[in-house]
Amino acid sequence: MTALARQDTFDAAVQLALTEFAALPNNPIYYRELTRAFDTDQASEANAGVIFAQPVNAITDEPYPGVVDWLIALRSGGTWRFSFPGDTNYREMLRQLSESFVDSLDAIDLELRPPASEIIPLSERMAYILPLEIGTFATVTRSFTHHGIGKLDLDVNGAAITAAKDGVIVFAIDSHTRSTYEALGWWYWNVVIIRHAENEYSLYGHLAPNSIPDAIISACEPDGRCNVPIRAGDVIGLEGNTGNSTNPHLHMEFGQAFGVIPYLDRLDEDGDGDRSEVIYAGYVYLEHNVGMSGYTPSQVAAWNYGDVIQATGGNTPPDNVNLIRNGDFSAGTADWIAVGQLNWEVVDGVMHATRLNTAAAPDYARFYQSINAPIAANMVFQVTFQLGNNSGISKQVTVTLLNGAGRQYGALSCTFDLPAGAPLAPYALAARVPDSWLGLTLSFGINPPDGSPAALIDDIDVRYQPDSAVTDIECRFP
Repeated sequence: MTALARQDTFDAAVQLALTEFAALPNNPIYYRELTRAFDTDQASEANAGVIFAQPVNAITDEPYPGVVDWLIALRSGGTWRFSFPGDTNYREMLRQLSESFVDSLDAIDLELRPPASEIIPLSERMAYILPLEIGTFATVTRSFTHHGIGKLDLDVNGAAITAAKDGVIVFAIDSHTRSTYEALGWWYWNVVIIRHAENEYSLYGHLAPNSIPDAIISACEPDGRCNVPIRAGDVIGLEGNTGNSTNPHLHMEFGQAFGVIPYLDRLDEDGDGDRSEVIYAGYVYLEHNVGMSGYTPSQVAAWNYGDVIQATGGNTPPDNVNLIRNGDFSAGTADWIAVGQLNWEVVDGVMHATRLNTAAAPDYARFYQSINAPIAANMVFQVTFQLGNNSGISKQVTVTLLNGAGRQYGALSCTFDLPAGAPLAPYALAARVPDSWLGLTLSFGINPPDGSPAALIDDIDVRYQPDSAVTDIECRFP
């Protein structure tokens, strides 16, 4: 806004700034001051400060709950200047505040927002999945710990965004086309809000222009309000960079209430010269942390910048049911795949596996089987099997549970030493999968490359055990 004339007191300057803002043509809101903070201990000596203000409906005089905007105040030559969110010089003025002062503002802001209650059971807050198509990877840029309660930023490289849980879309807008970071015009974002149950909402922000499916957007009112059922995993838009954003990313929020607030198009987004048009913005408040794809709320909060998470979805494996096909080798090598320098055969229902005596690539000998089921973080699996060695040379068998997307995305292994002539005996691997995986692969690796038959394997059984107390990986011997 324009510089104010010299004021005798800061209070008078604030009042004049708020009055000028409220008088903007067709303005649907005015601001009510909540508190203020200054860059020095004494307000009378301060030359910079922030007014924390709540938008209020200009017709009903009802405040918009959960919204707190910051008004920047700078004094130069005895004159106070103010910048409101949506002013083109907002970031320029914000950068003139000291770094330590800016760092202190989030704590003040948090105290002004009503806290969430404990009305949503943990089981419901654990029922979310990563909002991406199955197999897609997301890079964490800010977690709950670094962004605030219930707020999460993910870089998904332009991928489609999906609903994280079944529900009803209650707000959707994708007509915005620009980043408004310099003006902090947060209301220019394209966003979808889903109601999952009473007092349970998720928000997906900064979406790309015109990326929300027509079946959704065509069912919404001009102010963005909708009533469109949605299923977890359904596409709701594309990653974008609209609103208060510097780079393409997905901003998520989880809260217990949602609202719609009108702001003026003070940046003239549509270029028609009319800055008195109204823009409607959806938001959630009473934020709470949630779990996602098996990660607990505290684990999601502990994600660090650069962590890579994989999206999974669909029906998880049944409890305590053997997931392996032909684990007793009664059908020979059916359902198993051999790779590398492996010589294998089934004799009397027992797998005989030998690593060839060669230096040729690849430098391994394995056989494996894939289990096509989504694996959520913290799922516990127990693998039982029999191992033996009917050669005159000691053998090693490495048993590995790995991410179906590839060994590089996660693997849990146990290596068992088998003395020469060792008869078949029961062994086991039990492990808690630390991350969400696309699927599960069980691999048996044979060493050394001696060409001497053979390591013996039989009676392979893999079970999901949700009640297991295993916290990491356990290698169990006879």
